[in-house]
Amino acid sequence: MTRLLLAGSRDREAQESGQSLVEMAVITCFLMILVISIYEMSQAYRAYIALVNAAREGAAYASLYPELSDSTQTPDTGDEYVNFLGRVEGEADAAGLDMQYLSIDRPVVNSGQTGQNCPITETLHYQLYTFTSQMSLPYFGRMGLPSYYQINYSVGMPIRTADTICP
Repeated sequence: MTRLLLAGSRDREAQESGQSLVEMAVITCFLMILVISIYEMSQAYRAYIALVNAAREGAAYASLYPELSDSTQTPDTGDEYVNFLGRVEGEADAAGLDMQYLSIDRPVVNSGQTGQNCPITETLHYQLYTFTSQMSLPYFGRMGLPSYYQINYSVGMPIRTADTICP
């Protein structure tokens, strides 16, 4: 009788260890997806914060030189425009953004408002490619995930020069 009980407990132990192995395999897959997702979102958040800082720097500089918004008066090679681009690119580069995917729009004075403190707006566009951008699973592909994330940010600041009247 004791032999029969011992044989039954050994079979149960073997089944339980196999069950633990299957549970661990399933949980490991979910944990890997969770860790990769958290890393992806942290990369997107870091790029967003860097883009916000670069756009604010550009808007602050453009608020001192509102003539940057007029493409007919200021050529793209003018000193103020080159300084403007240098400030925005320098802020983005210092934050670790890849400069080839950064697009900088010319500052725009918001029309329809009058007075000295009308806002001038700077807009930046950035394409974020993450480490999973080139990954694809067999039979599943990218499962609906984009190959890159498009991040846009606009910020407006009041024009600070005393002799500027908004259009």
